[in-house]
Amino acid sequence: MWDCSTDDPRAQRAHKRLQEIRSAACTLVIERGYDGFTMDDLAEAAGVSRRTLFNYVPDKASAVLGPDGVGDNSQVELFRDGGPTGVLMPDLIQALDSVMSEVEDPSMASDQHALVERAIASDGKVAHLAFERFTHLSDTLATLICEREKWDAGDLRARTITATFLAIVKVSLEEFSLRKADSDFMTVFHDVMTVFHDVLDADAAVRSMR
Repeated sequence: MWDCSTDDPRAQRAHKRLQEIRSAACTLVIERGYDGFTMDDLAEAAGVSRRTLFNYVPDKASAVLGPDGVGDNSQVELFRDGGPTGVLMPDLIQALDSVMSEVEDPSMASDQHALVERAIASDGKVAHLAFERFTHLSDTLATLICEREKWDAGDLRARTITATFLAIVKVSLEEFSLRKADSDFMTVFHDVMTVFHDVLDADAAVRSMR
């Protein structure tokens, strides 16, 4: 991804062009559905040649959802090293919040974020592709947890934690689709996390009284 914070005019133009391509892709999803347009259609809608389009995005999914995977993240590295508190679950939640925000691409303007989220909410296939990306993310999280806790690869505890994360993401995507334009995805994700915590706390309180 091009760094929009740089003063280099060339990099700024490249970043602007990328956002124009992504906006065009999301608009096409909303208007035609994910399977209703081709990369040639996208190139035409974005006002670029097919060759230029592929210089910016490798495929349709990347045009709509952005690059797959998460780059360097200081909060993730802090988590891997045992921080910030030394307690697994609170530290994991803090790292997840940072990663989820990064997945949403903080370099995008709020109206562009809204366009991506409308595309996800409007087409089940796009929502499925987004969930697949979170599945890849969960594999990364499982590895990070095992490294941090000095557990063997594939430890049942790590797999249980990441499976729970995926379930929370799935519910968040479903709830986001139901709310339509009433909330952004990160707000919905935090709401679902809060409900999850409340249920755990209530269960713990009941067990402590037995």
